[in-house]
This record gives sequence, C-alpha cells and structure tokens, in this order.
Amino acid sequence: MDTLRNPSASRTEHLEAAKRLASSKDPAALDALCGALDTRDEELREAARSSLATLGGASVLARRAADRSVPEDARVLALTGLRYFRDDADLEGLIRLAKDPSAAIRAQATLALAVIGPTKVEAALVEALRDGDAKVRFYAADGLSSSTSAAAKQAVSKQLDSETDATVRFALITARNRQSPG
Repeated sequence: MDTLRNPSASRTEHLEAAKRLASSKDPAALDALCGALDTRDEELREAARSSLATLGGASVLARRAADRSVPEDARVLALTGLRYFRDDADLEGLIRLAKDPSAAIRAQATLALAVIGPTKVEAALVEALRDGDAKVRFYAADGLSSSTSAAAKQAVSKQLDSETDATVRFALITARNRQSPG
C-alpha cells in the first residue's frame, strides 16, 4: 500500500503494488486502490480497477461507502471507486448517500450518480441542485446536462436564477446549453 501511495516510487513499482493488492485482506488496500484510480496513467488505473474487482468490486465499495463506522475519507475513496465501476446495481444506496450529513460524501455520491446514469437518477440530481454545498450542486448540474426532460430543464433554469456560486453558475449555464442545443 505504501508503494502505491508513494509519489517517489516508479511507475513499474506502482503497477506491481496495485496488482499485489488484489490479494490483500486489509481494508486499507481498498483505499489505496481507489486513490490510484484518479490518475492519468490508464494502465495503473486499470490495474487498480482490476484489483478492486478481485476484492469484490462495486458491491464491496458500495458497502464501504455506506458504512458510517468507516472514516469519512475512506468512504469518499469508496465512492471514487464506484464512479470508475459505473455499476448501477445500488443506485438507491447512492441516492441515500447523496443526502448524507457529510458534504464530502454528498458531493462524491452525486458525482457517482451523474457518471453512472443521470437519466436513471434525474430526480435525485434535481434534488441535489438545492444542496447547501456548492460541489454537490456543481456535480448535479453537470449530471443534468445530458437530461433533456422538461423537469431537468426547469430545475436547471430555476437554480440558475438564484445561484450565487460562480463555478456552479458556469455548470448550470453549460447544462442549459447542452439541454437545448441551437
């Protein structure tokens, strides 16, 4: 795990470490592998995803993300992992996590919902547009950019009328433009 997290380790060492973690029984291995997914190195990302799949894949990550006895940063990493699996088997669980007391959990759950299938969870993304956290609203707006239903369009327009955060406003404008091309 330490090798995978060590920025001084070589690419080869990172790849070997990611592959070795596929047989780990330590829950921290899940964290290290999920952390390795956010890389531009496609081979490393695939090695980490493959090892996560061996360890139980999306179902293990969904349980870890929902488990409130797990530290918040590990739950956030589990949600990152879920995003890369794009598994919609537990959309209801992700929708519940999009309402978690933690803004970091809500943001990552909303991003995962947006990536996994915005049309399947449009109502949850519309609700997330009203969240108190700007990151959550940003990810919801981004996810709704591919939804062309009247409800999605109306929600984006309504939020744009009252949104004060510049980054979220940008996402809402982009969503509105993608929803109504031309």
